[in-house]
Amino acid sequence: MVTVTYGDRFHLLKQVVNAALASGVGKVVVVDNASLPSSQRAIQGLEGQLAGRVAVIRLAQNRGSAGGYKAGLTYARERSRCDYIWLLDDDNRPTPDALAALSRHYATLSRTISRDALAVTSLREQMGDLSRVAVGEPVAAVFPPRSSFLGFHLFDAGRKLRKLARQVRPFVAPRSPNVRVGGVYRERVLIPFCPYGGLFFHRDVLDRVGYPDERLFLYCDDNEFTWRFTRRDGRLFLIPSSVVEDLDNAWHIKRGEGDPFFSTYLLSPDDFRVFYRVRNQVHFEHQEWIDNRAIYALNKWFYLTLLWFWSRMLKKRERFALILRAVRDGEQSRLGPVKAVPSS
Repeated sequence: MVTVTYGDRFHLLKQVVNAALASGVGKVVVVDNASLPSSQRAIQGLEGQLAGRVAVIRLAQNRGSAGGYKAGLTYARERSRCDYIWLLDDDNRPTPDALAALSRHYATLSRTISRDALAVTSLREQMGDLSRVAVGEPVAAVFPPRSSFLGFHLFDAGRKLRKLARQVRPFVAPRSPNVRVGGVYRERVLIPFCPYGGLFFHRDVLDRVGYPDERLFLYCDDNEFTWRFTRRDGRLFLIPSSVVEDLDNAWHIKRGEGDPFFSTYLLSPDDFRVFYRVRNQVHFEHQEWIDNRAIYALNKWFYLTLLWFWSRMLKKRERFALILRAVRDGEQSRLGPVKAVPSS
């Protein structure tokens, strides 16, 4: 298992490592992405306590999720004896039978799919899109349509506008969603891309797909990595019976269902997160998701016009300017970590 941690998150990391080992993981590779000194000491202590079962890679500076997972995957491929790799974020605690469920489905699928072309992923019920797919919604209706802009598409505008109209007080951040979706889960579902957390594959997959793109640094690098795999004829399956629990809510979900249509990007207090997420998603869409440039341009114009109007209503003009810079950087492939994100 490979995980990446940073900052002061050892209290989460420890739960994930212990749960992974209890579920049957043979070895854990922890990438210490320049965490705080107190966290570094605690991670060192855990490495000593679980000698032989935990290996720690210490990075001198935070290389983002892309650089962190690249370092961990490189170690797993070149320096470990592990054939199979399971990626979990440092707050993704697997349920006791999560790995067993993945292994069962992987074994069945591998009868007809070569190991370099097969990957499976656990269900994180907090991720609303994956839960919707798990209970039977069509993949095409859940994942963004081709030529979307920041996930927005005019063909999907009716649903978005109805959600907007239901907000009684649109100037207040929406309440946190009920992330558990009712219903009976499907056995497995073929999907185009997914987050790192929960992803399971044979090391031969890295021969096909390579490593995460460090230029993306943070956000959407997981979508690009897994889409690169499926675009190269890989098969990626969601396994809903394998459940991973999120111990810490993602920032965009805290702001309202991960839906940035009118609120998330404007109301989030963190310029850093907004800039990287917008830039990288726009880059991904511009490079990989367009099948009609005229439709993309129309979606972009419509979305930014609405966002401009909403930024005036919310008195978030500086944030709108930051978003525009991120959009330009994404479309022009100006990537990599930036020394200072302009404050809004």
